[in-house]
Amino acid sequence: MGRPSSDRRLARLGAQAAAALGDLLFTPGCLACGGGSLHRAAGVCLGCWSLCRADGRQGSPCPACLGECLGACAAHAPPWSWLVTAARYDGAARDLILLYKFGPDGGRARLARPLAALLAAALTASGVARDVDLLTAVPSHRRRIAERGFDAAWLLARRLARRTGLPAPTPLLRRTAPAAPRSRSAPPPEGGFGLRRRPARAAAGRIILLVDDVLTTGATLRQCAGLLAEAGATEVRAAVLARTPLRGFASPPAIV
Repeated sequence: MGRPSSDRRLARLGAQAAAALGDLLFTPGCLACGGGSLHRAAGVCLGCWSLCRADGRQGSPCPACLGECLGACAAHAPPWSWLVTAARYDGAARDLILLYKFGPDGGRARLARPLAALLAAALTASGVARDVDLLTAVPSHRRRIAERGFDAAWLLARRLARRTGLPAPTPLLRRTAPAAPRSRSAPPPEGGFGLRRRPARAAAGRIILLVDDVLTTGATLRQCAGLLAEAGATEVRAAVLARTPLRGFASPPAIV
């Protein structure tokens, strides 16, 4: 009765051993550029990692200008107190995040560790992670998780917690509808997220750090942070791996 399961286990171990032997005999190319450098992190050469451009503005509550407005956007204040982004979503950073989320076989989960290191560095520089009580992430829809094999923002949050000493992420939010592609000029979607009933009770009176992978219009982050605020969070802070360039960003009234 137990033979088929045992055979599958042996086959899997054999395949893993063959792959390891292949890596020893034939140095695989960088997942991003194809180069043969021996110095790499999660299959990507250090040269590609070094090309990721830091955001340069590591703490501001304003979603539209990240502080450049000097308070002019206060009338459209977001439901978070601070927003930290690690990199600009262009060039090498964009390529690596796309590889992480949409690479062969659905995605490249092992890239979560070095990507989380980029976000951890931005959090450390900004001090936004201090006094955080709960860590959570913008959830993916179950259909996307099934396709990819993992929840991109959630895995990023888990790696971030290990890197920074923050508490392990708590599932406070749920996705009620799949994400639809949208541009900066598109209006924000209605709904799409909800609170998990029992875990959401833990949000009351807490400082929460909300993690996501990419900031485009800010609409998704607003919805999720707003739900946490409605659940009684004392403060919601946001940490996003990368944001798209500010040129063409939706005006504050469009993303309220």
